[in-house]
Amino acid sequence: MCEMTNREIQAVELDILRVLAGICEEQHFEYFLMYGTLLGAVRHGGFIPWDDDLDIMMRRADYDRLLEYLTEHEETLAPYRLFSPFHTPGYPFMIARFCDTRYRYLGENEKNCGMGIFVDIYPMDGAGRSWTEVRLKGNYFRFLSSMCFLASREHFPVDHVEYSSKVSPGKTAVKFPLYLIAKTMGVSYFMGRLERLKDRYRYENCAFVGPTTWQSDYKRDVMKKEFVDETVFLTFEGELFRVPKHYKKILKQKYGNYMELPPPEKRVSTHHYRIYRKEENAEYCDTHGR
Repeated sequence: MCEMTNREIQAVELDILRVLAGICEEQHFEYFLMYGTLLGAVRHGGFIPWDDDLDIMMRRADYDRLLEYLTEHEETLAPYRLFSPFHTPGYPFMIARFCDTRYRYLGENEKNCGMGIFVDIYPMDGAGRSWTEVRLKGNYFRFLSSMCFLASREHFPVDHVEYSSKVSPGKTAVKFPLYLIAKTMGVSYFMGRLERLKDRYRYENCAFVGPTTWQSDYKRDVMKKEFVDETVFLTFEGELFRVPKHYKKILKQKYGNYMELPPPEKRVSTHHYRIYRKEENAEYCDTHGR
């Protein structure tokens, strides 16, 4: 197999985004760019040069409708395919991915469930009726997300993307027992707890919203619902895609001075996986000398 470069991966991801955005516009599912993809659109007019994935976010109702549509139209959408915790056996993540299966994804420390190059699809749920409620529950959402992730690992993650370097002995002493508990209970247990919370904190009843199924820091990830009530179009790689109308407020909350580039040593990918062209695409490698 031929390992792909970052720029080659980005080109395929952009194709996947075009397909997803087209479906959403046609079916009236509202989506918007988020995280590094939103930052890239604002700061770079496209991909952050060292980034290697694309993220979109959707209100839970539209997210569920999109997943249902992608499942019902799986044959006609091929080679694109939905991967999600409730549709794909062995899938290790709490959010959905829309993949181009002509490529092979090999992640570190996780089972291979057939993924290819992907776009992440995050559901946005209610996170609290007040900031006090967000603060009281935020770490619990993060705990459940972390336990889901630990339960899906093949072995204890001693060098994991959550950490800037190898895990310290102190962190290992705390994390390893949690890893054993997570593996014993299983992914489905913790995923079920997260699913029940989304019904308890319904989007329409909350003043604050966020990606509660994969939340790292409520202070940065949870936002006022009014920030995402409307979308506008921004240019990403020369094409127009939807972003939240108040994207500047979101980026400031998430990244601080978001227009400032990080120092050179931090301009690297934070994801631990490799992408290959499948054997049927091997002629590309021969043509390009890879």
